[in-house]
Amino acid sequence: EFSDGGEGWNAEMRALGAAAIREAFEESGILFAREAGCPVFVTSERLAGLEHYRHPLEKGEITLLEMLRKERLRIAYDVLAHFAHWITPDNMPKRFDTHFFVAAAPNGHAGSHDGRESVDSIWISPAEAIADRKKWNVIFPTKLNLMKLAKSKSVAAALAAADAQKPLTVTPWVEQGENGPILKIRDDAGYEQTSTLLREAT
Repeated sequence: EFSDGGEGWNAEMRALGAAAIREAFEESGILFAREAGCPVFVTSERLAGLEHYRHPLEKGEITLLEMLRKERLRIAYDVLAHFAHWITPDNMPKRFDTHFFVAAAPNGHAGSHDGRESVDSIWISPAEAIADRKKWNVIFPTKLNLMKLAKSKSVAAALAAADAQKPLTVTPWVEQGENGPILKIRDDAGYEQTSTLLREAT
């Protein structure tokens, strides 16, 4: 009732897709949603009128479903491509199970950081983002995902590549190397780099 697409997705995948759309809206102000009965994304003017939902969504004061129901919107599963799945190493005190999606930003959705979960924002290519990791503070998993994205020369190509290959779950582990501990990942997940010195991973 409040979504487009997602056919063939199980309940967990639909929940992950909804979470990705909610997080993108909370943190960047980009909303993958359409007016009920409309084939195109919400306009930039309509998006501006929804801006006041970002902070309440982040604080858990309102749910995504409540916003969709009140504003008569439908989230767009049909534009999401499941890109990657990473789980924090077993030995870490705090662990994350993170799914990544790619999508083409709707026309007119310029995006802006929320100042809390995200504190800066810029439109930049994957290659540019990884060219200076210290400037952009790109950690190892993000670097590898950017490298994977950079292999596609356009948004359409990135979406096609993601649709063509189901992501394999990546859980890094640490091995001792000659120059210190090495963080490693499986070699069949489609990443060009599969290891790095642990001290260089963050």
